[in-house]
Amino acid sequence: MPQLVIRTNNQIIKRVNLQQDSYTIGRHPSCDLVLGDKTVSNQHARISLRASKYLLEDLGSTNSTYVNQRAVQEYWLEDGDIIQLGRHTISYSAESHLNEQIAQLKTSADSMDSNAKAWLEIMNGRHAGARIVLKYPPDALTLQGDREQLLLRMLPNAYLLTSILPNGDEKTHQLTAGDVFSLDQTSFKLDEKKP
Repeated sequence: MPQLVIRTNNQIIKRVNLQQDSYTIGRHPSCDLVLGDKTVSNQHARISLRASKYLLEDLGSTNSTYVNQRAVQEYWLEDGDIIQLGRHTISYSAESHLNEQIAQLKTSADSMDSNAKAWLEIMNGRHAGARIVLKYPPDALTLQGDREQLLLRMLPNAYLLTSILPNGDEKTHQLTAGDVFSLDQTSFKLDEKKP
């Protein structure tokens, strides 16, 4: 899912998954994304979904809208673009890091290696039904979410799932075939080949 990451003074103040067709950004409380900064106009800019892409429009702001350090009136957003509104920077990500990882790792059920002993089935979202084959070696699979990292270790007779939070806290528990776990908004089911 496309996402905006809003920063002030290099500190992340908000993450927004783009689920609506249109977002107004500005200082006024009626805006979808309110930026409490006098360098931002009451209704500064709009991001709207058109033909499966997001268009950024300046709404006649006093201090202009910048993308990648260039003033723009209208601009079709691309993955990795940096929007500047007053003192705020907004990073646009066309797809979450987790979805990018899944896209690289996934295999369709039809093309899965018949020697695969275990796999994760993706239960929902745009990759639903695809599988990530668990290989020996490597003996671990790392999935990076927005706020959490999951490490799945494959031992000869066990699967250990460790959740690592940004503050370094870790929690580990054992998985068995059929167990379901989630990262961000994606659910995974552990499956293994029947003997």
